[in-house]
Amino acid sequence: MIRDAGTAIAPRRPRALAAALWVLSLAAARLWADETPSPSPPPSEAPAGRFDEKVTVERVLMEVRVLDRQGQPIRGLAPEDLHVTVDGRGVEVESVEWIDVTTPTVVPEGATQPIAAGRSVVFLFQKDLQSSHNAGLLRMVRRSRDVVDTLPALDRVAVVSFDTHLRLWLDLTTNRQRAKEAIERGVVMNRPLAEAAEEAPALGPLLGPEAARRATSVEKAMRLIGEALARVPGERSLVLVGSHLGRDLRNIVGEDYEAAQSALSRARVAVYSLDITEADHHTLELGMQQVASDTGGFYARTHEFTAQATDRLRGALEGHYLVSFAKPPGSPGFHEVELRLARGGGTILARPGYRDSP
Repeated sequence: MIRDAGTAIAPRRPRALAAALWVLSLAAARLWADETPSPSPPPSEAPAGRFDEKVTVERVLMEVRVLDRQGQPIRGLAPEDLHVTVDGRGVEVESVEWIDVTTPTVVPEGATQPIAAGRSVVFLFQKDLQSSHNAGLLRMVRRSRDVVDTLPALDRVAVVSFDTHLRLWLDLTTNRQRAKEAIERGVVMNRPLAEAAEEAPALGPLLGPEAARRATSVEKAMRLIGEALARVPGERSLVLVGSHLGRDLRNIVGEDYEAAQSALSRARVAVYSLDITEADHHTLELGMQQVASDTGGFYARTHEFTAQATDRLRGALEGHYLVSFAKPPGSPGFHEVELRLARGGGTILARPGYRDSP
């Protein structure tokens, strides 16, 4: 038994001694490493695994139009020319870029270089049976034809009207003559134009006869237009030539307004409300003012200063700025944005804020 035990134990002694020496050497190495500072890696050689996360700062992009007192666009602005606050707190403007019809904005499928996409301008004429609106409508029909003539060649124009429901007289086209005929024949005379080859992009798929008949309020019509324009590249504008939104002071805008405003905002459609009512003020103008404010457009009365209103429209359609700033931390929801010129002397048109999704 003893011999057998010695025979069994004898081979283990060298292994145990080796293991003990290995542990002691490892401990000494660790102690030396703790006492001896290791050289820092060069700046260009970051330790593996230490900086493997990328920090992405989200930015807010806003379309901003800046007009002078004559309604003409103010060009050449830089970040330091704008003061921006989000929920009352100042933020630093990172970039201010001028965008107009000559600015490359779209990269076609299969291409690598952007091209100028042109803008889309929809004229929506509101018609009713009140005689006090007829003179104003006819006056703005003539003025709208003049505005169409001054738009750049790349711009696309569509003509629609609303009486008891939405009517599409002309889909988006660069043909200025057809646009003017649609305003004159369609809006005034209720006579459709002769069929012509469809141009791309088109609003027709969403503004077809069946969908248009279901748009039984101006708000529903604007929602439909916003949804259709969302599929069109480039800048998008809606010129509302009309007399009212909503029905009375208790309901400044109709029950369909929220859906319309949401569709227009998602598509980044600026609404320019040109009031045809023959009055200095009236109770139903508030709805037209609200949709303009909510979408970054403007409201103007046309019964006395028609030329000023259309000059301002031309200036707003001439181009806009893309203003970029880092999104400040905050909870999801709507965040109010206020912009002003550092040195004054102009009017800023922009949406009242942005919505941060969770």
